[in-house]
Amino acid sequence: MKKVFCIILIVFSSSVFYSQNDSLGVRHYFGVNISPVVGKMLGNDNPKASRWGVTYRRCIGLYNLRLAVVGINDSRVESYLGDITIKLNDSLQFQRRENTTNYSREFRLGLERKWASNQSKLYVGVGIAMGKYYDKAYYSQYYYEIISDSTGVYVADDFLNYDVGRQNLQYFKIGLDVCAGIAWDIGKHFNFMIQINPDLSYYSLIKNETEDPSGVFYAPKKDFTFLTLNSVDLMLGVRF
Repeated sequence: MKKVFCIILIVFSSSVFYSQNDSLGVRHYFGVNISPVVGKMLGNDNPKASRWGVTYRRCIGLYNLRLAVVGINDSRVESYLGDITIKLNDSLQFQRRENTTNYSREFRLGLERKWASNQSKLYVGVGIAMGKYYDKAYYSQYYYEIISDSTGVYVADDFLNYDVGRQNLQYFKIGLDVCAGIAWDIGKHFNFMIQINPDLSYYSLIKNETEDPSGVFYAPKKDFTFLTLNSVDLMLGVRF
């Protein structure tokens, strides 16, 4: 949140320094989100939110038409939640292993206002975001027999049986997205951009496949609205 608001402040306060002309006459921009690569280089193997995507911008006078394909993986992608002891008595122990995966695949279309100086540009715009959100979960619940060893200490023997649960939820997503960023030129044909791209979206359940023999999963929401703010992107692009 703090990073998002700081970047918003920088973006809007910087607009007073920009003129309204692109002296190079660039009409096309193609950029790639390099945030996952930068995070990996900094040693962050499991970032809170992993975003990838490609963006095309078409310059039309003082405006840009923005087209983007975006993939977002949230903080629980392939996370391991550990062994959870559910019940323990003299003869049987229950343990559960869980794994969850949440991600979305989206298409975004928007219109931006552009302010340009000799070496940098400011973009502010709005658009629509549309796609699918996937929420998948899996668990294995193991049943161990607890026996007493030669010293009288209770230990877990080989497991007797286990239950497996799976849940596959798919939501249709549509919403309003906002894009604001600053780009710096790297030579004549390349640039580097920092942008924020939050969205307020509505989600509607379109698929529910659930197997839950142990009654672990909650009933899924049929529809909901969610505001995504942790959407700071680092873009490397080519202009032509």
